[in-house]
Amino acid sequence: MAEFPENLVFTACTGRCGQNSLVAYLNPFGADCLAEVEPPDLLYRQHWPLGNWLRHVQRRWLVTHEDLGRGKALEWHDRDEQEPLQRLAAKRLRRIRCLCRRAGATTYLEASKFFIRSYCDALFQARPDMGVLLLRRDPLMNARSFANRGKDFTLDGVMPHFCKACLPMDINRLSRFQLYLWQWVEIELRYQRFLESHNVRRHYEFNTEDLNDPARVEELFRFFAIGLKKPVQPLAPRNSNVSQGRQGTAVLSRDLVEFDHFVEMIPLHILNNIPSLTEYRQAYEGREAEQ
Repeated sequence: MAEFPENLVFTACTGRCGQNSLVAYLNPFGADCLAEVEPPDLLYRQHWPLGNWLRHVQRRWLVTHEDLGRGKALEWHDRDEQEPLQRLAAKRLRRIRCLCRRAGATTYLEASKFFIRSYCDALFQARPDMGVLLLRRDPLMNARSFANRGKDFTLDGVMPHFCKACLPMDINRLSRFQLYLWQWVEIELRYQRFLESHNVRRHYEFNTEDLNDPARVEELFRFFAIGLKKPVQPLAPRNSNVSQGRQGTAVLSRDLVEFDHFVEMIPLHILNNIPSLTEYRQAYEGREAEQ
C-alpha cells in the first residue's frame, strides 16, 4: 500500500530561483495538491508587533534553523551524522502527512533550497518513491540577485571547504558574487550526485524563465502526475527583489568579468558535467562591448 501522501516531490535549487512563483501555480491550479516554500514557517509572523524580537525566540526554541534544514543540519549532512538527520526527516514527514490529511491533498511539493543541502538522503531513505525537481535559474542572474540581498551565506549555504563539497575551493579566492556562482555549480553537482547515488526514478529539470510559459508549467504538472483544476494562466513573479523594495536584478559588466574568472578556476572534468553554465554565459556575448 502506498504511503500518504501518494505523490511526494522535493526541489533541488539554489534559492532566488522562483520557488515562490512555482508554488503560486501549484496550489490554485493543481488538483488535490499542497505546495509550500521552505517550511516550516514561523508561528508568529515577523511583520506582526514585536515580530523581529520574537523571530529570534522562535528560531531558537520553536521553529529552529535546523527544522528548516539549515544551521547545524548542514554540518550533520557534511559529517554523516545520520541520527539527527533521520529525526529531522521523520519530523518533516509527520508534518507533511498531517497537513495533507487536513487539506485532502494526495500530492505534496516542497520548494526549498535546504533539501539538497542537508536532509535529502535521510528523506529518500524514508520515501524512495519521491520525485525530485531541479529548479534552475540563469547563474549570473541568480548570483547577482543573492549579492544584492547581502545575507549571511554561512547560515543557508554549504561551504567550499565542506568534506562533501563537489567543487572544493579556497573561499578566499572568491568574491561575494563568485561565491554565489560557486553555490550554483555546487547545487547542480549535488543534484547529479543525489540522482546517481540513489538511482532516483522520477526527476525533472525546469528553468526559472519557463514559469512565464503556462504550457511548460502544465508539462511539469503532467510529469509529476499532478492533475489540473483548470488551465494554467500566467502569474506575475512572486518574492522578487523589486516587489520587496530592493534593487532590481540586472547583470553588470563586472559580473561578466568575474564569471569568466570563476569558470577558469573550475577543473575541466567538472565543467564538462555542467554544460548549462557556459550556455547561459553565451547569451551575454557582446555585452562587455556595449557597457
